[in-house]
Amino acid sequence: MVLKLNHLDTKTKQETGIEEKLENTLAEYLFPGVEFSIGTAYPEATILEDLQEYKGKTLQFSAVKRMYFASDRTVREQLYPNPSDGAAYPLSFTPCRSFHKLENTRILVIDDVTGENGGVIANADAKKLVGDCKGLIDHNFAFSNSIDKRAFQFRLGIKPQAESRVMRIAKGTLAPAQLDKLGESFFRMGGKVRDGTLRTKFGYDLVLATSSFKGRKGDDAIAPGEYVLSIGLGVKALALYREHSLGTQILVNYPKAVNQEILPIIKQEAEQLASDQKDIRKLAKRYIETYERHKAIIAKNQPIEPDLQADINGFSVFDNLDSGGEIDDSQQDDDLVTSQKDLLLYSLLKADLDNYCQLLEHPKIVAELQEFARKQWVEIATGRSIKFTSGLAQPNLDLQHDEISIPFLKEGEELIVTRSPLINSNGVITLINKHLPEMLDGCVYIHPATAMDNMQCDFDGDLLAFAPSREFPYLAVEVKERNLPENRYPDIIKREKVLYQGSFEQIAISAMENKIGIIANEIQKNIALQCEICAMPKSEKADYLRQVSQHFVRVLQKQQQDKLQIPDKISDQIKQFVSNSNSNNTAQIGQKLHQVKTILKDCVASLGNELQVAADGAKSALRPNNEIIKYCQAITNYKEIEWLSEKKIPKRLPIEA
Repeated sequence: MVLKLNHLDTKTKQETGIEEKLENTLAEYLFPGVEFSIGTAYPEATILEDLQEYKGKTLQFSAVKRMYFASDRTVREQLYPNPSDGAAYPLSFTPCRSFHKLENTRILVIDDVTGENGGVIANADAKKLVGDCKGLIDHNFAFSNSIDKRAFQFRLGIKPQAESRVMRIAKGTLAPAQLDKLGESFFRMGGKVRDGTLRTKFGYDLVLATSSFKGRKGDDAIAPGEYVLSIGLGVKALALYREHSLGTQILVNYPKAVNQEILPIIKQEAEQLASDQKDIRKLAKRYIETYERHKAIIAKNQPIEPDLQADINGFSVFDNLDSGGEIDDSQQDDDLVTSQKDLLLYSLLKADLDNYCQLLEHPKIVAELQEFARKQWVEIATGRSIKFTSGLAQPNLDLQHDEISIPFLKEGEELIVTRSPLINSNGVITLINKHLPEMLDGCVYIHPATAMDNMQCDFDGDLLAFAPSREFPYLAVEVKERNLPENRYPDIIKREKVLYQGSFEQIAISAMENKIGIIANEIQKNIALQCEICAMPKSEKADYLRQVSQHFVRVLQKQQQDKLQIPDKISDQIKQFVSNSNSNNTAQIGQKLHQVKTILKDCVASLGNELQVAADGAKSALRPNNEIIKYCQAITNYKEIEWLSEKKIPKRLPIEA
């Protein structure tokens, strides 16, 4: 199944000549015969007129800057009665690993909040089968339909039919389980005796959570209970353990651990990379070792050892020599070992180093190794070379709030656990590993309350990252310190989503707005300033205090001029600080700097809620409060954080090998 979409520029109304191919999508299953095009839009530049009908196609769905035009102007309303959902859930265009058209599928739908399931089993038992966007698939059903035996992230579509009069769409994760004897042995007959198609079936093929279904709400929402449906099921991604880079967003919260534990690792890595760059053979060997390390991570998920030579033998080198495409940095952690480009370079370097080392001088190989070295330096400089392992988050109500379950780690081991993106240090915690009777490879099991309260994690495909505390003992200590009641930030308030209003063109333009990066960078800057205060030499504290005091006076002046709207709590703290900040007494200086830290921490608490609003941007008309962002930026403007400013600079030229 391949859906072909022509690209067009919405400003010029010209086709770009690019044809994009999306494999195994719900759009092709739900809307056969409909032609789609993708229009590129521009935040702050695209206007309503740019998104009007083009060559008989109208705007039907949007995903940030990607505008999906269709030859049938009714496709969105067939799927989503509310236009707002066309921007919130453009699920139809998600490419999948595989796609399965399944007939007479026996489905039990369970309300994952109440456990209501149509009376098939007790509600309390039903709640244990599902979670927020998490369901189950029967082992035998998966096998008979050539569906991978691992847990996986899915997309599901239902066309109008006898037991579902409307089109529906769902997303989430499915874990294999034995469902053939679930509940009261749900029995159905189908087919006819005369043509030999009579079938009798017991149990269920799928168990789905009501939260997995998107778009239809209220009376139009799917009701808990039993269904027999023809569906389209896309397997989007498999549950696999993989490397997870930490980076500054996490490490900035833990200055003690960074100084005692992380910097020595980074220094050693930098020295080794500098040494490797002096000899292109060493750099090539480093590439090979990096590739094989990634492959080994994936091998943890496989029943057999990886056969790299078989991968090479089955790879057509000459078909890919002129690919010329860059590897997307954002996908590198996920797809390094499966990328054809990586396998190509790996196979060439492996063969060359084992023989005559002639290809190492080829300009293409030199350029690729230069780019590899550049990315390695960026990883080291930003702390992304510090790795955890991540797995697919799955809920389990049998776990306590201080427990987690990871199959390949020993029971009772303490783990550091987090998730990206990180809002603040509340999202990094320590938990104790507990083995469950049934654990699937590639999965991380956690109590849903622990996941949501600390990491705003649901189970529609979120990944949880973890590492044994013994591997990062200083970090584990500081994580626990940050989670003491007096040090934790207030819990994030997840606000109710608000529907967009207006035409769909207006909705698509509004949904493009994204302040996630602005807010996340301000949080990092704020926390870096807090850490700077803690690490500052005594000789510098008095001058630093005077600098902050003078700046805060200017902040209050802007407030008096109505240029800033600062909450009374923070405004009063600033006034108290500037009223008596000229003391040279060591104890009073320390007290005043502690007041600065308190002001900064309160700003982070406010920004955390705004970051959550920004993250929900496509799904809600709510927007971050610009006044909050503005006063938080004003408060921290007394100093720039150089390393954070450097991160925003576009990549430089490749480093010479």
